[in-house]
Amino acid sequence: HSYDAPKEVAPPVAAKALPVEVGEPTDRMLVGILPDGGRAWFFKVVGPIAAIAENEKSINDFLTSVRLAPQQAKPEWKLPEGWSEQPGNAMRAATVVIPTKEKPLELTVTTLPWTGAAPDLLSNVNRWRGQLQLGPAAPDSLGDTVRELAAGDVKMTIVDLRGQFKAGGMTPPFAGGAGPFSGG
Repeated sequence: HSYDAPKEVAPPVAAKALPVEVGEPTDRMLVGILPDGGRAWFFKVVGPIAAIAENEKSINDFLTSVRLAPQQAKPEWKLPEGWSEQPGNAMRAATVVIPTKEKPLELTVTTLPWTGAAPDLLSNVNRWRGQLQLGPAAPDSLGDTVRELAAGDVKMTIVDLRGQFKAGGMTPPFAGGAGPFSGG
């Protein structure tokens, strides 16, 4: 008698996860944080470094145009020429579309609870740094990436980061994120 016996196959060897080597920054993130009582409005745009640089003046003009509107559901702002606004959804108050030579940039507008305390800012900056595949910042190193901008009578904090953007949703603290549930 003869028969075919199955050939033994060695089990696959699990590949070891190697540390990710992040090269030169390719993307830039600008975030404006506008305090509004016990919450803050977050204005966030991420895109290729060149696209953000080409539109930086218009982005800053937009951010300085933002005004808190106590009787309105969201702040008021003035869109630069050629920009458009899309309605909000469950997560966003609005999406502002910025035309560029390549793919349009999206500036998202969200609002979340905010104490204004240094740990709130640090946890947000570190979450955004993670989205750009950067390591966490120490509390005393925020001066390199944070500045203030006047938005009417209110000071808006601007966070400016460069890295390699890795898309992913917001990470609330109960899912492994740092600090209070924070802006987009």
